[in-house]
Amino acid sequence: MSADLQVKLLRALESNTVQRVGGNDPIPVDVRVIAATNRDPHPAVADGSLREDLLYRLLVFRSTCAAAQPRRRSRPARGLLSRSAQPPRGTHKELTRAARERLRHHSWPGNVRELKT
Repeated sequence: MSADLQVKLLRALESNTVQRVGGNDPIPVDVRVIAATNRDPHPAVADGSLREDLLYRLLVFRSTCAAAQPRRRSRPARGLLSRSAQPPRGTHKELTRAARERLRHHSWPGNVRELKT
């Protein structure tokens, strides 16, 4: 996000108002922001590409989600693949034991969304 846009977002979050392009009157807004990233934002603050005050305004509640790789016991892909193995007529097909073993021993370098493609 550009530095100018970061300033505008920070101003809107702090004042609860926005201003139309070419307008003079502030417009009151009541918003909540949900921001997501796949990288640690602190290095971006250190290199100047992210404003520190904006980061701390956004870090009210922080939640992290582990990648598929370290989740050895609860493979998120198992349910996805089991559902995709079901034919549309309602009969249920299970993954073979060999397929389940391959899933269990796979290194899972990406995430579950990549499996859908």
